[in-house]
Amino acid sequence: MKSSRTHSRRLFAGRLLLAAMWFTAGYAKLHSLDELTTMVRAIFIGMGSSLALWPALALIAFEAMLGIALLFSRTAALGLVLSVVAGLLFLAVNTVRLLDNIHAPCSCFGALYTASPQIMGGIDLIIILFSATLLRLQDRTLARPVLT
Repeated sequence: MKSSRTHSRRLFAGRLLLAAMWFTAGYAKLHSLDELTTMVRAIFIGMGSSLALWPALALIAFEAMLGIALLFSRTAALGLVLSVVAGLLFLAVNTVRLLDNIHAPCSCFGALYTASPQIMGGIDLIIILFSATLLRLQDRTLARPVLT
């Protein structure tokens, strides 16, 4: 029983770490909204700055909701799946930037941390693998029989 409790605590600690990362990313983007809007306009060529504000705000809201979902056991599995999906989407964006020979730094964490698309692609892979590992452990925890 003690090992099950320890496993649950470690799983929660991993989810807490991941939630903190998503909250930090969203918070940093919120405080560098002009930069994020410019990035959205670069991805969606031809989009005006007033229109680009909405996908930028949606991304910030998504990251905040993702962080919240990871904190609660009832929504943790959904949060982990969405974390994998978000990591894959960010990896795709960084891959496209590399293929288009755009080497401008990515500001996925706003002004807190900027890096080349190659480095951010590596970070995206770590997020994907960490989220997928936690999801696998979460599934095992949910599948365990309850001993009374």
